[in-house]
Amino acid sequence: MNVFNLRIKGRLIFLQLLTPAHAESFLTYLLANQQFHAPYVPLRDESYFTLENAINQTTQWTEVEQDQRYSFGIFEQASERLVGKITLSQVFRGPFQNAFIGYDLDHSCQSQGYMTEALHLLMSFSFNRLLLHRLQANIMPHNRASQRVLEKAGFVKEGFGANYLKIHGKWEDHLFYALTKERFGEHSKNAPYPVIYEEGAEAITIKDERQSD
Repeated sequence: MNVFNLRIKGRLIFLQLLTPAHAESFLTYLLANQQFHAPYVPLRDESYFTLENAINQTTQWTEVEQDQRYSFGIFEQASERLVGKITLSQVFRGPFQNAFIGYDLDHSCQSQGYMTEALHLLMSFSFNRLLLHRLQANIMPHNRASQRVLEKAGFVKEGFGANYLKIHGKWEDHLFYALTKERFGEHSKNAPYPVIYEEGAEAITIKDERQSD
């Protein structure tokens, strides 16, 4: 499987690994959401919102080849417009088999089910293709919308970190959420749609309850 040619499709959106071919549309996305995302991300200077940085952000051959990081664009199925990003990072193998999830979405696509679906697709890829055992996400306590997305997907709140990350120039507390492969298997049995993996002309439809050992 060439993961860069892979599309992971749901009902409304599909995920595809970002490459430099997406740099211009990624920059458009960053600029359109600069103010909207600012309260939830580290401080970003003007150099972040340039084509050069967009190319750097979408160049991930080495990270993917070394199984360290997978940064997917979230694309609307109907228009194929880039409307968000969801990333699997800090992949740990060995006895841990764990990775961290981070995500953001266009301001115009809020409360439409896009991020819930994107998270479900990424979880399927993580557990069924990468064979990870555990996923983690860290969320600021006042970001209730993001907490609801995680809880709806089956994530469980496991802890709290005081002054955990410096966000928008201020050290912020974070809540620690996690999901194991076993819980995903139980939670996804009632998924209202299949996950479709397309590579070129081939399409493979899977049901998420078919978990690998």
